[in-house]
Amino acid sequence: MSRQVEAQQIASDMSRLIILSMLFGGPMHGYQILEQLEVRLGRRISPGLIYPFLRQLEERKLLRHRKVRIGRKIKKVYELTANGKKFCMNIFRRVITMVSQAIEPTLNACAHCGCKVYEGGHIEVVEGRKMMFCCIHCAQTYLRNRGEA
Repeated sequence: MSRQVEAQQIASDMSRLIILSMLFGGPMHGYQILEQLEVRLGRRISPGLIYPFLRQLEERKLLRHRKVRIGRKIKKVYELTANGKKFCMNIFRRVITMVSQAIEPTLNACAHCGCKVYEGGHIEVVEGRKMMFCCIHCAQTYLRNRGEA
């Protein structure tokens, strides 16, 4: 598989994940999904990505639709079933776990309170060693408790 095809597959999978998250937020018709997906991704999306995926979800009884008059048109409004919501929660948990495992090594923990420092933080040199703190107040408390402040 070429890198370009592989990248397209990953992008397609991510698009499906976003579609699931949008439907998890409430019922939507196909064109709404298409528009919001384009806004979120910042590029044109083919309906060929969305409608076959919606069909697959319906075949698996994870999604149902009802026809609703919107203006002059009759549109299919898609809604997750109870099993579809459970499916989404399972997928979301898996994604959260994967992302957490990917970023965890890049996080620092405050040497005083132990909270995770995602960005910024305060660095103090203690006994010649740089230590990370979430804020200057934790650093001062840590140093005070060690008798260094």
